[in-house]
Amino acid sequence: MTIKVSRSLIAAALMGVSGWNIAALAQSTDESATAEADDATRLKAVRVTAQRREQDLVDVPVAVTAFGAEQLEQRGVTDYTQIASSVPNMQFEEVQSQRNQRIIIRGISSDTRFAGSESAVGVVVDGVSLAGVAGLTFDLADIEQIEVLRGPQGTLYGRNTAAGVINVFTTKPGNEFAASATAEYGNYDHTLLKGYVRGPLIQDQLYAGVSIISVERDGFETLLATGEDVNTRDTQGIRGQLRWTPAPDWDFRLIAEYQEDDFSQQRGQDDVLEPIDRELTSVPYRPMADREMEAYSLTIDKEFETVSVRSITSNRSYQTHELDSNLAVAGQSFVDRLNVEESNEFTQEFQINSVGDNRVDWVAGAYYLNQQLTFDGQYGVDIDGIYGLLFGPTAQLFGAPGNLAGDVPFFGGDPCPLQAPACVGTVPAVVSWTFKTTSLAGFGQAGIEINDRLTLDIGARYSNESKDFVYDSLVNTAIPGLPGFIPDGVVFIAGRGNPNFGAPLPYTDTIENDVWTTRVALTYAVNDENNIYVSAAQGSKSGTFFANILGISDGNGNGINDNVEFLRVEPESSWNYEIGAKGQLGIFGYAGALYYIDYKDLQTQRTLPLLASTVQILGNADATSYGAELELTAALTDHLTVDFGIGYNETEFQDYPDCAPGQDCDGNELVYAPHLTSSLGLSYNRPLSEQYNLFSRFGATYRGEQYYAVTNDPLYKGGSATLLDATLGIQTSDARWSVALWGRNLADEDYVVGLAPDQIGTNVTLGVPRTYGIRVSAKY
Repeated sequence: MTIKVSRSLIAAALMGVSGWNIAALAQSTDESATAEADDATRLKAVRVTAQRREQDLVDVPVAVTAFGAEQLEQRGVTDYTQIASSVPNMQFEEVQSQRNQRIIIRGISSDTRFAGSESAVGVVVDGVSLAGVAGLTFDLADIEQIEVLRGPQGTLYGRNTAAGVINVFTTKPGNEFAASATAEYGNYDHTLLKGYVRGPLIQDQLYAGVSIISVERDGFETLLATGEDVNTRDTQGIRGQLRWTPAPDWDFRLIAEYQEDDFSQQRGQDDVLEPIDRELTSVPYRPMADREMEAYSLTIDKEFETVSVRSITSNRSYQTHELDSNLAVAGQSFVDRLNVEESNEFTQEFQINSVGDNRVDWVAGAYYLNQQLTFDGQYGVDIDGIYGLLFGPTAQLFGAPGNLAGDVPFFGGDPCPLQAPACVGTVPAVVSWTFKTTSLAGFGQAGIEINDRLTLDIGARYSNESKDFVYDSLVNTAIPGLPGFIPDGVVFIAGRGNPNFGAPLPYTDTIENDVWTTRVALTYAVNDENNIYVSAAQGSKSGTFFANILGISDGNGNGINDNVEFLRVEPESSWNYEIGAKGQLGIFGYAGALYYIDYKDLQTQRTLPLLASTVQILGNADATSYGAELELTAALTDHLTVDFGIGYNETEFQDYPDCAPGQDCDGNELVYAPHLTSSLGLSYNRPLSEQYNLFSRFGATYRGEQYYAVTNDPLYKGGSATLLDATLGIQTSDARWSVALWGRNLADEDYVVGLAPDQIGTNVTLGVPRTYGIRVSAKY
C-alpha cells in the first residue's frame, strides 16, 4: 500500500487545532505546578514497564533512563534518536542517511551496516519488537514515554538485545479529548509540522486518534561542482489508532502507520583530495535514496481476577531505494549503483501477567517472528575509468606506476592488451541475496518478595531461530591483472557460470540458533525512597551472513570467494554483571550503576585482503566492556531544575586474531566506544505577568575520543566533541499557546561521526552543524 501525505493536508489539519503546553519539569508558576515539578525529580513518581509490568523506576533492578511526554516536548523530540545524548554511555550516529544509523550502548554497536544486519540494541514500539536496521528509525508526533534500558535484556525482550533496549510508547486515545499542533522553521530551510487529535467516539467504549508529521530540510553540505545539497531530508508520516473497550476488562487497540522519506545521502570527504569542511569539491554527484514504511498492530488486553492476558499481533514492512555513484573523482563516475532492499516481518506475542499486590509477581509468554528480507543491487562498472584512477597521471603523483608500454588504459586511452570485453566501457553487474528468518521463543520472569525489604527477580528465555540465506551474482567478466597491484593473470569478477568461483551459485546456507538466556537480580530497599540492587543478565544476538560485496575470485585461490566461510557470522552472547542504586537524597533524585559485560563472539569489523586492496566484512571476537554511570535530577529552586548524567566506559578485545591482514587486535578498544560521555541540562521557568510565563532550557553534551577501526589506527580516531543546545520561549499562563527559539550545536563545532579508508586517503564524515529556528505550538 502506498499513501502520499501532502504537506497541505497536514497544514490544514494543524490549523484546526488550538492550544498547546510546552512541557518542562517545572513549567508553570502556580503552586500546584511547582509541586508537580518537585515531584517530577523524584524517581518514585516515574512509572516504567522495563520488566513488562508497571513499576516505580526506583524499584527496577535495571539501568533505565526514562523520558516522559513533558520532557520530550521540552526537548523538541520527534523520534527516539534525539534522546541519546541525554543517556549515559549511549550514542546515536547517523552516517550517510536515515537508513544507515548506529545505536551504541556501553560501547557496543552493530558497526558494519548492510541489508540483513541487525542492531545490538532492540527497539520496541507499543510492545512490538522491530527487526532490520533500515526500519528502526521513524518519526512520531504523540510519544507518551521513552525508556532506555542499558545492558543485555535477553530474558523478556529476546531477539538481539545484547547491548540494551529502547522502549517507545505512544499515547492511547481515551475519554478525554486532546489536540496539539506544532510548527517550526529554521536554518537550512528546515520546516516541521506535527500534531495529533484524539478522543472518544463513543464515551467509555470507542476512541480514536490520528497523529501526523512532516519534516523538510536542505542539506548540510554542498557539492561545488553542481551547487546541489547532500544530506537533505523530506519526511511525511501518519499514524492512526482505534481503541475499543466493550467492557471494563477488555481493551482492543488497533494501530496503522505509514511514513515515507526522500533524502540525498551524506557523503564523506577524502582528506587527501580536499579540506574537511561542508563544501565538497571531489564528489560531483548527488546520491539519492528513499524509504517507505508501513505497519499494523493489534493489541488485545483481557483482565481476569488474578491474571491479565495480552496478545500483540503485528506486520511491518519497508522498502528502500539507493541510487549512488561511487569512486567519483574529478567528474568521473566509475561505479553507478542502484540498491533495492525490501523487508516484511510478522510477529505474534502472548503474555500473561499476575495482577494485584502479590508476594510473587510474574510474567510469562511466547513470541514468534517470520521475516523475509531481499536485496538487489545493480551496478555499472567503468573499467577504463577505474584503471585511469589507479594508474593514470593523478595516481602517479601518489606513487602509482605509469602507462608502461601502453599496457594499461587511461581515460580514453588504449585498450588493454588482452582485449577482454571488460577492459573497455561499462560492465553491468547484478548481485542479490535473501534472508528468511523464523524465530520462536518462550519466556518467563518472577519477582519474589522474600521479605519487606528484599526482592529476588529470576527469569529465563528459550529461543529457537532459523535463518535461511541465498546469495547470487550474475557477473562473469574478465579484467587484466597488473603485477604488484592486481594479481598476475586474469582476474574474475565471479558470477553464475564462472567455474573459478569458490562455490556454486546461487549459494545457499542456513544458520540454526538455539539459545537460553537467563537473569537474576536481588533488590534491597534501604528505606521507602532508596534501593540498591545486584544483577546478572544474559543477552544474545543471532548469527547471520555477511553479503555486502560482489563475489570475487582470481581462479588461483587469491579471491575472497575461494573460501565462502567468510559469509558466516556466529551468534554472539553477553553476560552483564551490575550493581546499582536508585532513590532520593534530599532534593536529588539519583541512579547509579557499576557494570562489567563479557561478550563472546561479538559481531564486529574484520578486514580481508581483496586483490590489490582490502574489504571490510563482519567477524567474531571476544570482548569486555565495563564502567560506571550516574544520573541526577533536582529542583534547585521553585523555578530552576537541573538534570545531569555521566558515563565512563572501558572496552577491550580479549581474543581477536587476524582482525586485519597481518594484525592482531587483542587488547584494542572497540569502535564507537568513547571513554566518557556526559550531559547537563538546566531548565528555568518563571512568570512574566499574569498572562505569560517564561520557559527555558540550556543543555550541554560531551563525548570523548573514539576509534572507528578495530585496528585502533590513529588515522581512524575521532576527536572529542562538546555540543551546546538551548531553548527560550514564552507561553500563556493557561499553557495553550507558546512560542520558542531553539538551537542545537550552537558553537557550530565540526565533529566527526565516521572515519574509514578511502581509495587514496581517509573518508571523513561530519556530524550535524549548528541549527536553529523558531517553534510555535498550540494545545487544546
